[in-house]
Amino acid sequence: MQIIKLIRLLARKKYDSFYCIKCSDIECLGEANSWHVLTSNIDKNSVIYSAGVGRDISFEKALVSRFNVDIELFDPSPTAIQTMGMEENKIAKIHFFPIGFAGQSGAVKFAPPENEHEGSFRAPKKYDASVEFQCNDMSSLMNERGHSKIDLLKMDIEGFEYEVIEDILQKSLDIRQICLEFHHFMRGISRRKTLKAIAGLKAAGFVLIYKTRFDYTFVRKF
Repeated sequence: MQIIKLIRLLARKKYDSFYCIKCSDIECLGEANSWHVLTSNIDKNSVIYSAGVGRDISFEKALVSRFNVDIELFDPSPTAIQTMGMEENKIAKIHFFPIGFAGQSGAVKFAPPENEHEGSFRAPKKYDASVEFQCNDMSSLMNERGHSKIDLLKMDIEGFEYEVIEDILQKSLDIRQICLEFHHFMRGISRRKTLKAIAGLKAAGFVLIYKTRFDYTFVRKF
């Protein structure tokens, strides 16, 4: 059984890598929630926005440890607030804001977690119970913080990524690298939405440099 699982894993990696541009300086950062990042264009002066806390910020901690960089971290959920209230997560370089990412600013409806232990609030479907959290669109967040560009944007935002990507592309925001999880495995989200988002990113000059299952890393060509 273990051999079969290993074969499937290797086959999946081979399949995923087929769609990616080869880069020599991609590194995996983080533990429970790790992401593959092109590190050659990150330094202590980089502007990094990260959306989605959950119960683990090892990725953000790894960025701070490696590059001594400041990180703007966003998540409006009670799970995130609990996580960021832990002493080990109170790090001067990580600036946490209980605000969500969305395609527009204002109060946005979220569905409660399907798994209480995992704790992720998500984009609601028609018949879901919901709770409202404050969200901002990307350009508003950038303007508030005086940023004209983002060097690295990480999004694990449970189905809201589609409207955020559409907003980014419509406004031609200057974002250099994007790590995100697509959620077409969730009920009510079609794979077609993911394909449309990828096509939009490609048309805007992004290339895919890493993919594993639902996690993608895109870098913009200049």
